[in-house]
Amino acid sequence: EAIVVPAGVAWELMLAKHTEPVLHDSDGSHPTLAGSYLAACTFMPTLFGVSPVGIALDGLTDADQQLLIRFAEAACE
Repeated sequence: EAIVVPAGVAWELMLAKHTEPVLHDSDGSHPTLAGSYLAACTFMPTLFGVSPVGIALDGLTDADQQLLIRFAEAACE
């Protein structure tokens, strides 16, 4: 049995509704810090069964972190 982490789903949900914070680096291929944080926030509930709420990251505002967590959790439902 394989476990699928819905990082791509979280990105898709986020990009459909918001342009900030920017998820793609200027090369259009690699993730920014926000994109990496969003993906990481999908791993926690999927692999460990815990919410990413409260996991702070320097370089992102609290508001951006809360927004990204919301989309990560939506993708994991």
